[in-house]
Amino acid sequence: MPITSETPGISEAPAPQEVVDWFRSRSHSLRTARPDPDESDLGWLAEVVGDARVVSLGEASHGTSEYFTLKHRFIRYLVEHLGFTEFSIEASLAGGRVVDEWVQGAGPDTPEAANIALAHTSYHTWDTVEVLEMIRWMRAYNQGRPESGRVHFHGFDVGGSSLAVQQYLEYLHAVDPQAVDAKLAELLPIIRLTYGVDYHFLGRALESAIAELDANREAYEAMSSRRQLAMTRLGLADARTAFQFIHTGAAGEWMIYRDITMAENCAGLLEAAGPDQKLIVWAHNGHVARHIMEIPANRGAPPPGGTENEPPELASVKSQGWHLAERFGADQRVIGFALGGGYVKMWDFLGDGALKDREFGPPPEDTVDAALAQLGEPLVAVDLRQPPADGTAGDWLRAARRSRSLTAGWFGEMSEWSFSRAWLGAFDVVVYVDKSTGVTYNPTVVMSRDETDGVTGAALEPANLDFAADTEGWLVTGGGDRPGAYQVSVREGVAAISRPDTGFRTGSGGVRQRIDATAYRGKRVTVTAEARTETESLWDQAYLVLACSGAVQTSDDAEADWSELSASIDVGEEATQLVLSLRLHGNGRAEFRNAGLTVEG
Repeated sequence: MPITSETPGISEAPAPQEVVDWFRSRSHSLRTARPDPDESDLGWLAEVVGDARVVSLGEASHGTSEYFTLKHRFIRYLVEHLGFTEFSIEASLAGGRVVDEWVQGAGPDTPEAANIALAHTSYHTWDTVEVLEMIRWMRAYNQGRPESGRVHFHGFDVGGSSLAVQQYLEYLHAVDPQAVDAKLAELLPIIRLTYGVDYHFLGRALESAIAELDANREAYEAMSSRRQLAMTRLGLADARTAFQFIHTGAAGEWMIYRDITMAENCAGLLEAAGPDQKLIVWAHNGHVARHIMEIPANRGAPPPGGTENEPPELASVKSQGWHLAERFGADQRVIGFALGGGYVKMWDFLGDGALKDREFGPPPEDTVDAALAQLGEPLVAVDLRQPPADGTAGDWLRAARRSRSLTAGWFGEMSEWSFSRAWLGAFDVVVYVDKSTGVTYNPTVVMSRDETDGVTGAALEPANLDFAADTEGWLVTGGGDRPGAYQVSVREGVAAISRPDTGFRTGSGGVRQRIDATAYRGKRVTVTAEARTETESLWDQAYLVLACSGAVQTSDDAEADWSELSASIDVGEEATQLVLSLRLHGNGRAEFRNAGLTVEG
């Protein structure tokens, strides 16, 4: 059932009529939000974009179907009429490469295969029917076209380090196979997503890999292509950046690095594509706008220093759009989006954590959204360039005005509005959608936080280590009925973890249990189990994990025949929990039996 949000009270007077009149004089009615062969209402887009190399498309929410379909419509126009070939979205750079492989023709041309490729973006916000329809159009558009005229799909956000390293090793295997084993040994903790390890060491290992790519550039390009090498290097550089600020605790500081990196990645994508190519950027208004964002200075919802309805202390962050404007200047265009009301798909962070359609009423009269609503258009684009120099309209337009700004989740009224943005200069065009409907998610999306979190209380002692009572005492992780989920079954004391190779190249699953660490403080604990595995690639692996207070130890990999694995850890005097995991990373099948826990000291 939908959940409803009360609209905040009005704090200022509505926009004067001069502002509404100016909006109307600069407006272009949009006939439909859906992709359509009739493009007669999109001529303004060609005039606004001109010869620009970068066009950014924002959104005032991550859960409005009309935003996604309108942007799909704009993207088709930019590709077919204005020569744009590079598309990028606020998602994992490495994951975007998997989507691009499918868009270029790899794998079967089916909705299921497209869905699996799209899931690699690692952002549930894009794992939707609307975006799926767009990438299926991209693949169809590319059929029979030469490389120079094909459209490419990219991610530009920070993350996906495990997949980036896998892609690097795949590339290295093609151009320098003798170097693979040594690099795999160095970078294995990243592939396994083993947190608690020495991030500085892994950062240096990534730096070394990048340096070796640079040193062998000519030879590697001759064995592959300039684009392949450039994208591989960009993925490693992004992974290195992720490790540089992985310990950053303040949300403001983290966002500073994130938006800088997103802008640098966009520039890197253009460089990899070549000097004559053009780039489309898809992200939230907060990122694409040329502005300085004011965001909570600390992590949390609501952050420390604020309440559900009262904003906390804020930090100033230069946006991705601000950095792109510095780099590209007049070669950049920014199209923002505004919202009247309706339903938006969001995580219910203050409720049960599930994805729901949240209803929003009309915007307060003092907002930019309310001024645009007075145009009486269900869908309209307003050109914000060449604003009035002075007078009532100019003064109102140049002031910072709040506008609806919704991200992926709801954590109180403070999450609904952006207070800091002066729209003139931030955007070249604003597209207003009067009534939103929630996006439709694909079946790969995790539908509740419980499925991803899985946090349980710690047991006083280990339970059912021999699997005599099925999985009692163990928490199954990575499971479910979605494509790409792991299956766990127990038969005669053997726990089997499996996932068929259906195209997923990331993920891990298995079983784990949390144990109260009080009795083990000051001692050395070792977990053992017998295991065997059936896997194919270098990164399809099964192993044990033992974690305590941020420290993580893993066993060697299981092999084809039964053998004993072990992992040991020293438990600190203030430790609260031990976490024991039996895990399959990637695809294949692993079996575990006769797990045990021993203590020394």
